Amino acid sequence: MENTEINKVKFFAQYWGQKVFINPVLSTDAVTNVYIFDYPEPEDIEHEYLELKHISSITDEDASILAEDYDFYIGSDPLDQFKTIIDFKQSITENNCYPIGFFDFLRSKGYALPWMGLSVENLEEYGWIKLKKQTKL
Repeated sequence: MENTEINKVKFFAQYWGQKVFINPVLSTDAVTNVYIFDYPEPEDIEHEYLELKHISSITDEDASILAEDYDFYIGSDPLDQFKTIIDFKQSITENNCYPIGFFDFLRSKGYALPWMGLSVENLEEYGWIKLKKQTKL
């Protein structure tokens, strides 16, 4: 996939309506909703990017929702639940054979995911995304 304005528009469309859109030219720290189809021409998004979360920073809550929705056994014991969530988080970062709704959920929560043969690293190199800094506990 080439680094073109029209491809960038297509990529941005996946995050429609979320507060992940940054325009450094028009605003300093403003994070606004993605409504990219309001632009008259694709080249109008030359400097914009999406600020997204790395998948390795998935929250326990989001992992639990996905695990439950996609039939991963959570269990009733808190330790079992914790182990399942950790295993599930690992499988997300290593595996991409989940149904489309799985990835739609992750995008709806602002996680960066590969797209059309482009890795998250490619998307960063193209300047289409910037990853939020992960905080260490």
